[in-house]
Formats: sequence, C-alpha cells, structure tokens
Amino acid sequence: YANGYGVPLDDDQALKWYLLAAEQGHGEAQCNLAVMHANGWGVPQSNDEAFKWYSLAAEQGVVPAQINLAKMYSGGYGTDKDNVQALKWFTVAAKLGETPPPARRDDVARAMSADEISSADLLAVEWVESHQNLLASQ
Repeated sequence: YANGYGVPLDDDQALKWYLLAAEQGHGEAQCNLAVMHANGWGVPQSNDEAFKWYSLAAEQGVVPAQINLAKMYSGGYGTDKDNVQALKWFTVAAKLGETPPPARRDDVARAMSADEISSADLLAVEWVESHQNLLASQ
C-alpha cells in the first residue's frame, strides 16, 4: 500500500499495517512508520513520532533508521541536538556496512571536540559489542 505495488497506493492502509508490525517489534516496519511521520504521509507530520520509531528501528540494526536518527540528533529534530549521539549512529551505520560513511558524519565530527568524538566512538563500539547476536544474523 505504501508504494502501490499490486494494490492502489493507500497511506491509510500502509499506516495500519506498518503500525501493526511496528508494535510487534518489526524493525523495518518501525523505520517505514518513522518515514511516514517524518514526511507527514497519511499522518500529521511529527518529528517526535519519527524520532521515536527511528530510535526503535535503529536499536534493531536497521541501517536507514540509524542514519535518519543520526540526522535527527545532528539537527535537533524531535529531540535535543546531540552531536555525540549523531556521530555514534553514523559510526554504527558505517560499521554495519553503510559504505562510504555518510558525508554528514564528517560534517558533524568537524563541529566536535576530540573528547566528544572519543565519547561517540566509544558509544558506537559499545553498541556494536552489545548487539553481536543481532549482527551475526545479518
């Protein structure tokens, strides 16, 4: 329904099915639901809702969600601006195979101190280490 493949394009139906799957913990559905909220497709545009769903999907290893979550942190959309968290998520996405790393990662890093960059790198390493079971299945 979201793309109109084999059925009429229908944001209401896409929202219904994404929400059902997202609430059951399906990472890709959470990411797609976040996109709908970020863009106001079938729902009122809401950075807060987009941030919520991107966060859940990012924790499950959904790389597009990680990149979009990083962008939200770097711009302060749906959350307070936090370059450490932004760099963490850009770095995690890069470690999961998003090559080359998003150019935005370098822009964020240029605005940070060496200590902030170290903190972000440590958070990224900790995330990867704590998600080894998830990464093994990818």
